[in-house]
Amino acid sequence: MNIYSQPEGQACGCLPRESRFGELCSAFEDHVEVIPREEWEQYIDNGAPDFRPFIKHIFSQGRVSSCTCEAISQAVASMYAFRNNGEYILLNPWTLYAFVTSRDNGSSIDVAMKRAQTHGILPEAIWPRRGPNAHAWNDKPPQDLFDKYALRAKEVYDIGTTGDVGSASIMGFGIVYGWKPGPRSGHAEFITSLLNPGMAEDCNSWDITFGDKGFGKRPLGTINFGFGAFALRTVVNMAAA
Repeated sequence: MNIYSQPEGQACGCLPRESRFGELCSAFEDHVEVIPREEWEQYIDNGAPDFRPFIKHIFSQGRVSSCTCEAISQAVASMYAFRNNGEYILLNPWTLYAFVTSRDNGSSIDVAMKRAQTHGILPEAIWPRRGPNAHAWNDKPPQDLFDKYALRAKEVYDIGTTGDVGSASIMGFGIVYGWKPGPRSGHAEFITSLLNPGMAEDCNSWDITFGDKGFGKRPLGTINFGFGAFALRTVVNMAAA
């Protein structure tokens, strides 16, 4: 069941996961106590975490198939802002995408998330993709820039069920997941909050003109775990390390 369709002029690009479950990141249930589904409503009513107020920029991937890296970048930037008094650092998702694709044919969440852990994502201010000094999606920044300025995902877990997704969301994890808007395409998005036990709000990368100023609603049952879902809890700013 799709509750919105892909807009004209905006690509998808999420590929099926390449690794086995738990191979690149530890399984969520092995490290975090899952909250029973029947208790979710109580957490939501009492003010479960919501990343939307911390998001200061909506990405627009255009015709580049970088949705996976857009979603991961938004999750990393939002989590950093959530844990650092609202300091939102605009990231350039293409500084992740350039290393996890070859022909602009998309990327998988598991491989891209692992790269976000080991190397990170550069701020737009350091390696811009817009403006007079813009870089193309396949321009690869030198490693020393990542060592000095990147935001890196630190604590990340592999998620395998909607029960894990709901539990992680109401515990304040940032979740990146994949779903299938068409017969041949996958799309990755970032969950900002759990609205009710069956529905999440997500942040898309299809420009601010999409949905509710770039945000949409997604039934948990439409998450496709063949693309993977990953929960992020902590981020490291290399510029402050």
